[in-house]
Amino acid sequence: MTYSVLIVDDNLSLANLYQIVFERVGWSVRRVSSGQEALDSIVREVPDVILLDVMMPEMDGIEACRRIRHAPNRAPAVHRHLHRQQPA
Repeated sequence: MTYSVLIVDDNLSLANLYQIVFERVGWSVRRVSSGQEALDSIVREVPDVILLDVMMPEMDGIEACRRIRHAPNRAPAVHRHLHRQQPA
């Protein structure tokens, strides 16, 4: 059985990295770069899991997750939040 993941991240470098990791272990990968694109994507095909960036413009990952939870077609969402500290 092949699992599927929807990667939602506006950072192209991180999205590429996650895609490589998931594909190496045999997962089917779809990528979008915004919360709204994620909502549109799950209407067409529900993934097994959603890897969701928290900090995105327009609709952040928290709001996207809230909307996904209330959508008729929904999948488990994993939030990813990285906070880079500025050097002192």
